[in-house]
Amino acid sequence: MAEARGGTEDRRLKNRTPTFMTRRWQVFKAAEFQAALSSSQLKLSSKGANIAGLQLADILAHPVKQWVLKQYGLTKDPHAPLPIS
Repeated sequence: MAEARGGTEDRRLKNRTPTFMTRRWQVFKAAEFQAALSSSQLKLSSKGANIAGLQLADILAHPVKQWVLKQYGLTKDPHAPLPIS
């Protein structure tokens, strides 16, 4: 499940899902994704639906985003996690 963003963004994400499900990635085989996911169709839900998994994803994604921005010198936020050396 992913968080809905709007018509164009949602459509582009849904169009890429079949490629994601059938392509071999550097670390994972397509069969591993297929076994872990309940459907080959991406489900979208709005933030207002208050889905627990989407809330957890937000909590986890924010520090990762801040770390990447700091790693590449794209933020001056003093609270961003330090790059790993």
